[in-house]
Amino acid sequence: MNSIKRYTLNNIFSFAVKISIMLSLVVISSIATAQNFPNKTIKILIPFSSGTPADTLSRVIANRLQLDLKQTVVVENRPGAGGVIAIQEVLRLPNDGYTLMALAMPIAVANALQKNPSYDLAKDFQPLLQTAWSYNILVTPANSGVSTVKELIEKLKTEPGKYSYSSGGSGTPAQVAGKMFEVQAQVSALHAPYNQLPQAIGDLVGGQHLFMFAATAPVTGFIANGRLKPLAVSSPERLANFKDVPTMTEAGFPNFLVRVWQGLALRSGTPVEVTEVLTEALIRARESNEVKSVIATMGASQASGTPSDFVKHFSNELKLWSEFSKKVKLD
Repeated sequence: MNSIKRYTLNNIFSFAVKISIMLSLVVISSIATAQNFPNKTIKILIPFSSGTPADTLSRVIANRLQLDLKQTVVVENRPGAGGVIAIQEVLRLPNDGYTLMALAMPIAVANALQKNPSYDLAKDFQPLLQTAWSYNILVTPANSGVSTVKELIEKLKTEPGKYSYSSGGSGTPAQVAGKMFEVQAQVSALHAPYNQLPQAIGDLVGGQHLFMFAATAPVTGFIANGRLKPLAVSSPERLANFKDVPTMTEAGFPNFLVRVWQGLALRSGTPVEVTEVLTEALIRARESNEVKSVIATMGASQASGTPSDFVKHFSNELKLWSEFSKKVKLD
């Protein structure tokens, strides 16, 4: 009996030692992973075309990460299909922290428009940090004969369905703002989505469309040279770069607010230690003068929330636009 007890105790002790060793190896491995990361090129995928706010900001952040982490960081554009192309590529790659993706409001909106997506953004992605807030500016061609929001509404009501507004694609802030404007102003206009934002703006400048709720940075030059006229901004207060341009609230639309957010994310399941390294580097990048300067030039404002704030915000945005898409048809 005593020998059986000793045998049992020895087995228990031996098992406990093995578990202890295994746990120690896991801890050592995790520490080693964090210490060795990154040891190869990091890639940031942009689900939007070049020249978009997300592209512009991601490139300057990539530069800061490269200097901070002392490792090459490349930016690659994967526009199209409402972000699906970029999303699917990220999900095909290992969740090792070497592939990040730019997140922005259009991804949440486009997700709400997907009928049967093969992925679950809420489960498949880990939001890391929000980087900026930005707003859109309502512009019209210089020769449109429109100088105010009121005049734009009058023109649209004169010939319902005749005029159009351009955007960088379905689900983008430009379309969401345009549709919101249609509903609140009780007007009818055709939506003209483009795969490339520069082309959408170029055709607007050329007079093929009557208006657009554009990101401020890509149209600033056209406003400065007089080829586009600013009518209003979608922010709650006037923008520093456009102090003479009224808000939509001032133009008579107190419930009109389109607030665009930007940030970065990883594939879920990435080791916590790697996630922490990247998050800390992103916080330092966001606080850098270089990034702050670009954000200001874009007419945007720096985000100040924590990583957990961004996780909560992203979850809320997915729910918000899912409900919005059920009430308002976005095509």
